[in-house]
Amino acid sequence: MTQIATMTKYELLKHLNMNQSWGKICNQVQDAAEKALTDAAWNAYIRKASHDHDQCKGSDFVLLNGQYFDWKEFDIKKTEIVLAFLDYFTDVQIYRISKCL
Repeated sequence: MTQIATMTKYELLKHLNMNQSWGKICNQVQDAAEKALTDAAWNAYIRKASHDHDQCKGSDFVLLNGQYFDWKEFDIKKTEIVLAFLDYFTDVQIYRISKCL
């Protein structure tokens, strides 16, 4: 039986520079995801992320996987925002993304 390598979003946090803004962190993960994911997985992520983006376009909040963050929370909830962003991906995908960071 073949074991599939996985990584939780909490384990991935250890590989990220959390001293940066949440936007920069999420952009780095997204760049790695574009390299790491299959075309089908990448397109599935883009569909989900685009739907959330459309929901908050022109507003002063961000919506990630149904989780709402007001602009006033952007600094104090940076870790929660990054974790919500990572919910777009499975543990297998997160493992593959970590290899491209």
